[in-house]
Amino acid sequence: MNNTAATAANGSNTAKHQPLLPAGDMPDAVLLVWLSGIMISLIYQGIAYCLFIRRVKRWGAPESDPDITTLLREQAMKVGVHHPSG
Repeated sequence: MNNTAATAANGSNTAKHQPLLPAGDMPDAVLLVWLSGIMISLIYQGIAYCLFIRRVKRWGAPESDPDITTLLREQAMKVGVHHPSG
């Protein structure tokens, strides 16, 4: 009986399995995965921040209608807001 047949008959495999990474490289792999996650998170947050700033600038255009500005100041005085509104 050859070695392959003996292994199949016993149900055991005597061949040693190689780990995916050598033991010394495992901390490096974990660090690489962690740093990749941090970089993806920073890129995502940067894009979200840029989009937010673009929206705020669009919404933050000064009001050019003097009637609306006067109405806003009158209402602010009614509710007790004492700083200028524009």
